[in-house]
Amino acid sequence: MTLTDSEKTLEQYPFHFCLKVTYSVQKNRVSVKFHVENRDDTMMYFGIGGHPGFNVPLEQGLSFEDYYLQFAETCRPDRVIHTEDCFVAGRTEHFALEDGRIIRLHHDLFDDDAIVLQDECDCVTLRSDKGQRAVTVSYPGLPYLGIWHKPKSDAHYVAIEPWVSLPSRKGIVEDFRYKNDLVRLPGKKNWETEWYITVQ
Repeated sequence: MTLTDSEKTLEQYPFHFCLKVTYSVQKNRVSVKFHVENRDDTMMYFGIGGHPGFNVPLEQGLSFEDYYLQFAETCRPDRVIHTEDCFVAGRTEHFALEDGRIIRLHHDLFDDDAIVLQDECDCVTLRSDKGQRAVTVSYPGLPYLGIWHKPKSDAHYVAIEPWVSLPSRKGIVEDFRYKNDLVRLPGKKNWETEWYITVQ
């Protein structure tokens, strides 16, 4: 799929660009490739990420609370704190993982909206000790991970969202040049990353 700049995009995003998103399926793995082309002569700034969601439970006879997210390696992530209306609050807090790797799912985990992590491992698996099916999302090159379902609900899904950037700060008109989490792409250059969903 391809998106290029137009008169409409230039009203809000003042760069000439081409974005290509390629989905490929090989056996039990989906790969998602982001390819960004800067068609300007000057530096271009952008953010991008994925928004996949997965039905939970993955198997009949299990419940949402039977599942957990397990990082591939031990890590000590920080949670990026957001305001109630989903802006970045400008601070982080340590987010404790069980045994340094595990987040157990329960519906009220998302009562304060998405959990956005940084400094986490770049591979996480949705699984249950009571079942056989699992889904692994691996996202090298994407430093943030959003974990979400509709707040204050019993929604039967979880979104596992790898991102390269964060939302804006509330009440501040962000100058792209000084927003540290954006990708900086020089004129006439390309940027590319690829991430994967593996079903077991």
